[in-house]
Formats: sequence, C-alpha cells, structure tokens
Amino acid sequence: MSTMRLTNEGLVFDFTHDEVSKIMAAQDVTEQALATIGAAVALGGGAVGAVAALVAAAAATNLAIHKNQFQQADKGFGVEMTLPLWAIILQLWEVQLMQPLPAPPVGQGLQSTRGSVWHTVQPTPSSAFGSWSRLGDAAGAGQIAVGSNADGRLEVFAVDTADRLAWHIAQTAPNGSFGGWSRLFDAAGLTAGPGQITVGSNADGRLEVFTLDTAGHVWHTAQTAPNGDFGGWSQLGGAVGVGQITVISTSSGSLEVFAVDTAAGMAWTIFQDGPNGDFEGWVAVGDQLGLGHIAVGKNADDRLEVCAVQL
Repeated sequence: MSTMRLTNEGLVFDFTHDEVSKIMAAQDVTEQALATIGAAVALGGGAVGAVAALVAAAAATNLAIHKNQFQQADKGFGVEMTLPLWAIILQLWEVQLMQPLPAPPVGQGLQSTRGSVWHTVQPTPSSAFGSWSRLGDAAGAGQIAVGSNADGRLEVFAVDTADRLAWHIAQTAPNGSFGGWSRLFDAAGLTAGPGQITVGSNADGRLEVFTLDTAGHVWHTAQTAPNGDFGGWSQLGGAVGVGQITVISTSSGSLEVFAVDTAAGMAWTIFQDGPNGDFEGWVAVGDQLGLGHIAVGKNADDRLEVCAVQL
C-alpha cells in the first residue's frame, strides 16, 4: 500500500511498482489513482490527512494527464510523486514531480537474491511491458512455469535448486496481486534446470503440473477441482532418463506431453485418452536423434507443430 508524508518540499506519495502497474492497467486511471491515494490518506490522519484529502482528487485527475510520465518514472521499485507546497497553495494540481524509488541496498534488496522470481505485465493488451518487480520472497528458484486457473487467476510454479522441492504462488483475484509462496504437496528430489517443470490446463479448467526428478522420471499432480488444491504426485508412465518436457492442450481438450530423452536425444509424447482423462503410454515422435530442447505450438487449424533443437 502506498505511503504518504508531508515534507518541506510538499506532499509526497510513494507508490510501489505493483501499484504503478495497476494504475497503468486500469481502464479508469483516475478511479484507480483515487483509490490508491485514498489508502495513503487514510493512513495519514491528523493535519497531514486533512491536507491530503483536499488535494487527492485533483492529484488523481492529473495522474491521467501524466500517465506516460508516471509509467516512465518507474524503474522497477516504484515511484515517488511530490505535489510541491507552492503548487498546492496556487492550486496548480498539474504540477506533479515524479522520480523512481531507488533500489534497496545490495545485500538487503531484491536484486541481491540469487534465484529470486520476477515478473512484468503489460499495462494494456498488446502494449509494451512495464518494469520488472520481484514476485514474493522466493529465492533459489531454478526454473518456473505459469498456468491460468479456471477463474482467470494466474498461478506460478517453481522448483528450488537447494532442496529440489516444488512451490507455487497464485493471484488472489483475476488480474490482481499475488499471495505468498507455498510448497506444492510433498514432491522432493526434483531437477531444477530449464524445461523441467511445466503446467497445462485440463478441459474442465483444472491445472495439471508436470516435473522431472533427478533420474529423469516424469511426475504430475492436478487440482482436485477447478481453482482448487492439488492432489498427490504420481509418476507419468514408465519413462526414465527424460531431460526436458513441455505440455499443450490439443484440439479435443486433452493434454499432451512432449519430452526428449538424454540418452539418444529422441522426442517422445504421451497424451490423455480424452479430455480430463487418463494418460496412455509413451510413444516416439519420429526417429530423429540428437535432439535437445523441445517446444510445441498449435496452428490456427488446431494442428500441433513440434520443434526441437539439434545438439
């Protein structure tokens, strides 16, 4: 939540990066800015709160005018916006001085933690992305994947490099901020390199997560209901020696997993017997050898297309 203080220079509001992103993404910038500044006003109280209440509405209106300036001032850690005292006295509400909030000192701040997870979002659809900000307090993450819940909330999954555990964090509401990281059931001994955790969405909206252990076995867990908790982990087929996986939803709505083994570099696939169904056995995808990273996409006519890198 933004903070507010009265200084010799004027009335100063500190907006976090997430608040800047919300203001930029809001359809009605003024409405969002009023809500954000209003929260700071409520915290101020006393004389400071009284002064702030008089200028909040005018300042919020002018945020719409200064929208581009407001966004450009954010370097990933938020924005300090100052309404100079002389401008308040003269009721020149359009005078808003903005500067980026500085990064925390090395050793105490976001950029000092190896394996921390960061995120950035478009202010509006199809627009340029905003600044990066840290996603929760995770550290030591080796690889991540993102899925969308049935109600529209995004959920991020990660494997840590220290204990090889699976973790997840979800938005508290569609388009909203994220909660805290929590362990994803009892998975342990997972690998944490690129392409070794991925997530797909079942036809009924339940997310299903796939990952690898250090022996190259594929494991998966699914939500017990759309937007719900996850069940226990189980091995997916008898595959061993898998080095990288990815998942996609087919035209029928069933999930299909693609993988590359580390021995021959051959591509493999396994798929559900129908939407929300059980998985069949692993089968080879052609006879090409020496492959590494694999990716899959869906053509406009729903045909899957698999791409892989030759090592």
